[in-house]
Amino acid sequence: MPVQEIEPVQEVEPVQEVEPVQEVEVVQESTPVAPNILRTRRDGVWEVYDGVWGSYIRPTDDPDANVVIDEENLKQFELKEGIHRIPAELWAKWVKLCFHFVDKVNSSVEVSIRILRNQDDPSQYRFLVPMQQVSGASVRVENFDTAVDIATGEEITQYPPDGWIPVGSSHSH
Repeated sequence: MPVQEIEPVQEVEPVQEVEPVQEVEVVQESTPVAPNILRTRRDGVWEVYDGVWGSYIRPTDDPDANVVIDEENLKQFELKEGIHRIPAELWAKWVKLCFHFVDKVNSSVEVSIRILRNQDDPSQYRFLVPMQQVSGASVRVENFDTAVDIATGEEITQYPPDGWIPVGSSHSH
């Protein structure tokens, strides 16, 4: 590899002239500016970020948060005695569906389910996969009335089905 010689740095004299600063008039825009912090009811706090790639939203901490949850607070939570747990076989079907989107679809697409419990027999659960629009950043469900039972493949056209109570939801990631 040939050696390249570097020229010595030349000294530069500092500039002595200073130009006066012109006054600038601030004009209020007539269109409202979007808020920088977006608080959602169920999906956390987001900020509008202006970066080198443009403007987009990203998760952030809530600057107005006034609660700190510590170990002592967490000790106050407990499950009721005799609560019926979700069967492992049913949960395994859900996990398998999540991995399907990672392995087979090979993308960052998410999927969500709704968890229901039988009104007469609380030991019975159903996982319904609603018709949804998915992207790497979100899962959007327009209507829960169109869904598929993850265990049986039954198409559901009424949400919740008669005799079933919604008790939770889950989404992959």
